[in-house]
Amino acid sequence: MTLKLIFLFLLSALSLDVFATNGVIKEKKAHIIVQSLSSKSIHWLCTASSTFFLDGKNLKSVKSTIWIKIDFRRNIYARCDKKGCSRCDFTLSISGRYTNILLPKCAAFIKINNINYSFVDMTTLTNHVFVSYGRCRMNQSNSNVGKI
Repeated sequence: MTLKLIFLFLLSALSLDVFATNGVIKEKKAHIIVQSLSSKSIHWLCTASSTFFLDGKNLKSVKSTIWIKIDFRRNIYARCDKKGCSRCDFTLSISGRYTNILLPKCAAFIKINNINYSFVDMTTLTNHVFVSYGRCRMNQSNSNVGKI
């Protein structure tokens, strides 16, 4: 018993998060608590800084002309360009420091870092793929984003 107590003391001194249950030592995984995007603001605007086009044979860098509006209250994602916006309902999942927005009916998704707000967005057009990278910013009101 004394040996177990010494072992537990040494582990705790090494800053490992451990605990004992019925004499069995278990490791407790450290979790970084990160607020999800939806808890910080209801409306987000994401602007692409680089976009790539894949057609199955070639990968091309193309001009980034899109921005994305996200409304967490109504679960609406809108991909916009100078011609207007295409809207789609989304499902949401949080995975560690990322907010994943899945758009199964639109064959697309966006993954946003909850700490620095960088994103990767992937969408398809016929059997071609567009991948965009950029940064999001929160909007306390939707007035700066425009109506979705």
